[in-house]
Amino acid sequence: ALTSDDVAAETLMLGLRTADGVNLEQWRSQFGYDLYPKLSATVEKYGEFLEIAGNELRFTDRGFYVMNGILGELLEQLPEGEKDETVISRC
Repeated sequence: ALTSDDVAAETLMLGLRTADGVNLEQWRSQFGYDLYPKLSATVEKYGEFLEIAGNELRFTDRGFYVMNGILGELLEQLPEGEKDETVISRC
């Protein structure tokens, strides 16, 4: 079973592995909080590798080569909710 924390982590990880990145408005609608303030220090730290373009947080072209290390840092900054809140059950 996946918790809401698991879904948030998966959404961030998978979204940032695409050229479009993570849509910040959709994130707020789905998870109920603004993502950028939670990650802003890391986004600024890795400014040559991460960017906000329009309403998307995404890796730059150079960022795709180093994304795995940065993703780990970003995932650590996601807030933790109720661990027992199951949102998806696997069969």
